[in-house]
Amino acid sequence: MKRSAFFAVVFSLVLVSVSTVRATDDVERAIHLFRSHQYEEAKVLFEKILGTDDNNAEIHYYLGRTYLILGDHDKAVDHCERAVELRGDVADYHFWLAQSYGVKAMNANMFAKASLASKIREAYEKTVELDSTHIQGRVGLINFYLQAPSFMGGGVDKARAQVEMLIQLDEKRGRAVLAQIYVREDKLDLAEAEYKWLEEEYGDSQDSYSFYNNEYGYFLLNQKRYDEAIEKFEKQVALAPDHANAYDSLGDGYRAAGRLEDAADAYRKALEIDPHFAASKKNLEKVEKEMVSQTK
Repeated sequence: MKRSAFFAVVFSLVLVSVSTVRATDDVERAIHLFRSHQYEEAKVLFEKILGTDDNNAEIHYYLGRTYLILGDHDKAVDHCERAVELRGDVADYHFWLAQSYGVKAMNANMFAKASLASKIREAYEKTVELDSTHIQGRVGLINFYLQAPSFMGGGVDKARAQVEMLIQLDEKRGRAVLAQIYVREDKLDLAEAEYKWLEEEYGDSQDSYSFYNNEYGYFLLNQKRYDEAIEKFEKQVALAPDHANAYDSLGDGYRAAGRLEDAADAYRKALEIDPHFAASKKNLEKVEKEMVSQTK
């Protein structure tokens, strides 16, 4: 090989190496932005990466989740579907595809909901088929079985079968879901017994903050036991002071009890933590209108 040709080959290899390093840096930076809740910035970088490599399943996965958070449900579905198409062996890709379908179904008409139902079920079932220990996937599947009518593949018996497996994997999560089934069946005493057991066993652990949110707190709130619900939501905030959802739930408790100024403060705190937290944005707007109407 001539010397000039040799150096040309070496130079081209260096360029490829530099390009690969830059691409890797972009991926790491984009994922860091996503995990730091900087979703708009992450979206721009994810799109840039896909502009040069549309076959990157991981980037489609993260971009799908990004669009889901930003409220573009169609694009969320498109990218999650692409991730699954490229890497159908990754359980988490199927899980977030199910999540994307589910959010899209919430905003769809009845005909669209019916067509999406089977896709949601199949994605959750594939999640737990690929990874039998996928807790969120199994919980999602249970919730689908509980919410969907029988002609769409739902059913309480199917949900109970999944709960039994979930309890073996994660007793805390499984018994919390069992309590939800009791609530659905209007067996409130049995549900509360589960919640009290969970609080006694796990209530002070740092990773139990969500237990006071979507479970025990709202169970009490739905029964108009406002002071007890607020107590649980305040415990949630104490365990997770950096979680927007904790303050959003506390705001819901205050609002239900008629403590509108406290509710507004809680929603504002949630938005300080996560400016994209859609629930708190909507709730704050509603509370502020309610406060204005009270002064008239």
